[in-house]
Amino acid sequence: MRRPLDDGRIEFREARDDPADTLVLADIREQLSAVSWLDASGVAVSVDDGRVRIDGAVAEARIRDAIQDVIARCPGVRDVDNRLRIERSSVL
Repeated sequence: MRRPLDDGRIEFREARDDPADTLVLADIREQLSAVSWLDASGVAVSVDDGRVRIDGAVAEARIRDAIQDVIARCPGVRDVDNRLRIERSSVL
């Protein structure tokens, strides 16, 4: 099993040994890290043949949508399968 690449907030997983996918994943990591307000902890990103899959949970729809928008703009991304769930905190 491949070890995830992790920047401390987002889990990055390569789906296969493809140098192009590795470059796409690196660009996604860089672009998401550049958005300081974006809390993407609990999110996993994988790339397979330019197709990006996003899994996990976020607190708000705007965060889910922002993650997808950032990823979709990255060079080499052919498709984005956004499987992020909205899980609001129960803290009052």
